[in-house]
Amino acid sequence: MKLELRPIGVVHSPHRQAEGTPIQPRWAEGSEGTVELFPKFAPGLRDIEWFERIWLIYWFDRARPAQLELVPYRDTQKRGLFATRAPSRPKSNRPFLCAAAGG
Repeated sequence: MKLELRPIGVVHSPHRQAEGTPIQPRWAEGSEGTVELFPKFAPGLRDIEWFERIWLIYWFDRARPAQLELVPYRDTQKRGLFATRAPSRPKSNRPFLCAAAGG
């Protein structure tokens, strides 16, 4: 089976490098990003203003190659990748619940 993904937009973040990027939302207060939807998909946003939150599925395009076992940040014991929140995964797509603008 082959899965082909095509982007419908781009996420813009104030964080450009892994160093200094907050690892938890509670430490990211004041950080605000934007989502740019490509123009041909804009009609799909009709009536979205009624929602407080939307789900985004995005691709970590700068994640390092996956390690199936690793020592997580702030830990001392090696763990299995899927028991962690490490960003480097075999497939780098992630779901993310975010606040809708104006919501």
